[in-house]
Amino acid sequence: MKTTQIIKSLLFVGLFGLLFTYSCKDPLDGVQIQLALNEEIKDHIVTVQFMDANGVTTLPFQDIEVTVNGTDAASVLSESGDNNFTVNESGMLSLFVMSQGENETPLERNFTVTAKADGYLSASQNIKVVGSGQQSPVIKMVNLTTTPQGVGTTASSFNTSSTGATSTEISFSATTDNLGSAQVTIPSGTIMKDSNGNPVSGALHAQLTYFSPTSTSSLEAFPGGLSNIALQNQSGEFEFETAGLFALEISSGSQLVKTFSAPITVVMEIPAGTPNPDNNFAAIKAGDTIPLWSLSEGETEWADEGSTTVYEEGGKLYAKLSITHLSYYNLDWVFNACPPADITIQIDEQFTAGKYLARFYNATTGRYQKQKYLYIANNEVLSFYNAPSAFPIKVELYRNYSFCNTDNVTPVAVSASFNACQSQTLSFTVTDTGLAQQDLVSFDLSAVCPNDPNVLLYPNANIYFKSTDCGYYQFLGNMEDGKLTTDKLEIGQDYQFFVYVYVAGRYAGYRSFTYTVSSSEITQQVEIPEEYAEDVCF
Repeated sequence: MKTTQIIKSLLFVGLFGLLFTYSCKDPLDGVQIQLALNEEIKDHIVTVQFMDANGVTTLPFQDIEVTVNGTDAASVLSESGDNNFTVNESGMLSLFVMSQGENETPLERNFTVTAKADGYLSASQNIKVVGSGQQSPVIKMVNLTTTPQGVGTTASSFNTSSTGATSTEISFSATTDNLGSAQVTIPSGTIMKDSNGNPVSGALHAQLTYFSPTSTSSLEAFPGGLSNIALQNQSGEFEFETAGLFALEISSGSQLVKTFSAPITVVMEIPAGTPNPDNNFAAIKAGDTIPLWSLSEGETEWADEGSTTVYEEGGKLYAKLSITHLSYYNLDWVFNACPPADITIQIDEQFTAGKYLARFYNATTGRYQKQKYLYIANNEVLSFYNAPSAFPIKVELYRNYSFCNTDNVTPVAVSASFNACQSQTLSFTVTDTGLAQQDLVSFDLSAVCPNDPNVLLYPNANIYFKSTDCGYYQFLGNMEDGKLTTDKLEIGQDYQFFVYVYVAGRYAGYRSFTYTVSSSEITQQVEIPEEYAEDVCF
């Protein structure tokens, strides 16, 4: 019987202590493996990362307020096992999605995560969970001081009488650099009302924010996203193809304006070249109609607000809206999302298998749709949920997608155009010719029980990393049974790593630590800390 020498290291203390689960194996003949866990089953882990949409500023993570609502919100728990959702100082929030019974297979849950922070526009994202595993969505929040490209915002102040009425016509606009705009006009005598119908009087502050349909940065920060959309009074899941969105907030201190005594007018400029799906994605023109949708704060379903007709004035295209309540307003065509199909990945066998950031685009127009992490390997079979039925898509893969420098990030592989509603083989072309020269770093981590060196445990965890000059983490990969191989790290470089602590069903916090990747093979083994030994060793 072989006894393995215990080597303590900072790396393993960081990675091993930050586990979602434990697993055990028998790597040696005759070694008895024992492991007792009193862990409540956690079917699916969603690690949400929050970012400033401008790609420059770091969010004040400690100031973010998060709520979870929607159809299956009751099945979502925080790290501490309750519904108090707190973003940590690294901008991460871990959600545990529970099943309601042993016979419920596979797990399927839909819920919405909404985030607020002072100086930022509120943001939300619909999340769909199917089966067990992990996913890592990113919510980008719009900084009202420094907006991303394609997002314009403006603040305006005005007074109302004791009855909440305006004394003059009020007008203000949110503009972008030739990517569209929105203008609000409030008629004289309009009464501002809160959610209970009470007048909002005195000094009022208005914030108008416009999102262009032609800017990728704008679409990435689109409130509610463009995928996995829920609609009022309609069952199923839907996809948006947008012609622009605006958000208007008016308040007097903590009192929010929700409705008006008479409609107010919003004129949205439709950028030249905006595709019209009703006309085979040809550029929109005067006379075309666009559906209008609204999403009120705290709601998870978009409401049908009718449609509007595009008109031309001064060589530009516009849509005029008449609104009676405040919410997000979205000019959008809606499509059914198709059921998932089996997509078999075909890629160069020399391509390093692993988790890659996949960015989805409308293959007809080239417009951004969504992003998610996917495990990519030759002959791997994937299912794409919430795929659009109305147009083909294209997928770009990124190995190191630096959220701090997106202008210089290029894909390592690009798929052919394909219909995600049909089962098929999907070919990827490797576009990064230097990919084979990237460093491969392999981790092999394990631990032994202090009362029996023959009992070996192997960690499983989702691991994130960032370079020391970037404020945001990237997903490194899934460590399974103590093993992880990645080409995202450079030997000799310092990185900051982040993992959650979950030991024997007890939340033990999280850790971030800096480590120098010293070699291509990192094999470490440590002894289980005494405070956890009684739970995992016997």
